[in-house]
Amino acid sequence: MLWDSKKVVLTGESGNVYTLDILAKKGKAKLKGTVKLGAVVTTPKPTPSSGTPKPPGPGSGSGKPPGTGSGILPGSGNPSGQGGVGGLSCSCVATKMGGGGPGPEPGSGTGSGSETGSTGTGSGSGLEPTPTPANGTTESGYSSLSQAQVDTIIRKSKKALGNAKPAAVRLTFHDCVGGCNGCLNIDNPDNKGLEDVVAKLEEIYQAEEFYNIVSRADVWALMGIWSVNDTIRRNNEDCALYGPNGTLPSPNQHSYENCQMVTDLQVPFMWGRKDCETSPYASTDVHLPAATLGYDGLMQFFSSEFEFTPREVTALMGVHTLGKADIFNSGFHGTWVNNQQGYFNNQYYINIANSSLGWRAFQKPCENLPNADISACQAGQMTGWSWNVAATGFNLNADMAIYKNFSVQDSGEPDCTYEECPLSPTAPDVEEFAQDNSLWIDEFSSIYTKMLAHGAGELYPVE
Repeated sequence: MLWDSKKVVLTGESGNVYTLDILAKKGKAKLKGTVKLGAVVTTPKPTPSSGTPKPPGPGSGSGKPPGTGSGILPGSGNPSGQGGVGGLSCSCVATKMGGGGPGPEPGSGTGSGSETGSTGTGSGSGLEPTPTPANGTTESGYSSLSQAQVDTIIRKSKKALGNAKPAAVRLTFHDCVGGCNGCLNIDNPDNKGLEDVVAKLEEIYQAEEFYNIVSRADVWALMGIWSVNDTIRRNNEDCALYGPNGTLPSPNQHSYENCQMVTDLQVPFMWGRKDCETSPYASTDVHLPAATLGYDGLMQFFSSEFEFTPREVTALMGVHTLGKADIFNSGFHGTWVNNQQGYFNNQYYINIANSSLGWRAFQKPCENLPNADISACQAGQMTGWSWNVAATGFNLNADMAIYKNFSVQDSGEPDCTYEECPLSPTAPDVEEFAQDNSLWIDEFSSIYTKMLAHGAGELYPVE
């Protein structure tokens, strides 16, 4: 049997010739013609199907190795190898419209399925993908993503995160500088502390064969969104239990007397990001912003990289309400909001704008740091300059810059004290977010959505 992308000619054992027209439009294949299968005469009505995908082999192909085989005429497959519409019994060599995986032109592939196309597998080889998914091809190479699949990805991947939810959110920012592409240079000191998160997510990604349905960049974005939502959930649960209307005493040194319920994050997960060729790792430097930036440098970076406005930058910086810094990762050490590093709320802004706390900028000797492996300290090792209030929290220069306007010396030392520094142009925004949790959540949702789409091209909603 010889065939091309538009017509198939079948020659039966008796010499009878049957001709089928294949029409492909928007990723859907339609067969016309009546063909004899044994004693049954039928007009095939192919439907999309799912087969058994295979992980990528050497090169950039997807699916099983190329070759010929006995099966059905492949219909339309997708680049993850999820089969295609069924066809007719034959032994064939595919040309342009081979199985469901990427393949060259010409290439080879095999497929199998039933008369109605209810099952099937696709395969191919080569460098140039030629997918024809049931509902169209995206730049990422995947054709669709269901809510059930998203739920499965979250259920499996959250086990890899454990208590590293702040790191998962940090990963999304570091990935999206330069464009969200599922690649991280773990040799860059600015990414230190993220290598374990990447490795654990990658282990799940491979073990569960998520490469058949979604890119790594999409998984990282999804788990960043989930991590924020989970820390909101935890904030609200603990506030309900231990807060002003709670019935239980505080389980730690943190006072819940003024805690607030936080509204839900409004960041819908959109998929379609494309991984870089070496994902999940890269050797390129995307030039992450320095923690020592003052107001002008901070706003210039985000304007140039993301086209964010100063208010949007201020709303995004509130993500530092989560997590803490470690001297052996970043050179800085401290918790942004003491006893609340697992809660997503506006306490970060409340602390920065509170002039009565006594903010001071200084360096700290490594051997005096709490919650640090002192044995790993080098002789004379100091933290970078940061703003600190005992038992309250700490801020980097880039954090304090959204409220106070100062210049930074080469050493990282600010050129004025908290009391002496004039207010930054975004100080009114900080005060607004400090007074209204819901306002901040709404604006953070908007800017986080924008950040997660940076450089990603067209994104698609979950079905």
